[in-house]
Amino acid sequence: MLKRPRRNRKSAVIRDMVQETHLSPSNLIFPLFIIEGNNVKEEVKSMPGIYRYSIDNLLREVESCMKLGLKAFDLFPAVEESLKDKYATESYREGTLYLRAIEAVKKNFPEACVITDVAWTLIARTAMTASSKMEKS
Repeated sequence: MLKRPRRNRKSAVIRDMVQETHLSPSNLIFPLFIIEGNNVKEEVKSMPGIYRYSIDNLLREVESCMKLGLKAFDLFPAVEESLKDKYATESYREGTLYLRAIEAVKKNFPEACVITDVAWTLIARTAMTASSKMEKS
């Protein structure tokens, strides 16, 4: 072939579709698990190398991640079973761990993107349990 075909460069849509894939820390979302307390860093037994952090340690972890270019965080609070209900009321109760953690991260790192998940309702837990049982059958 003496001449390189240029048809892939004719429109921006085609160029975007066939361009090289670039992955950087800014493309990632880092999950962080939070727990009540001060100066707590507790390993999640089912996920070696992953920890639950108290809010003070959470802020240190977010700071180190931000320095590496990670800017998006998904927060997962440890919520007692007795606090879970079908309306996820613990997720919006004033002063809850969940809301304090979001507030602390945004206050200290306003440029951070905080993603949250309110799948810790009684219904979600029941649905996940039922789904797991069905898959195993």
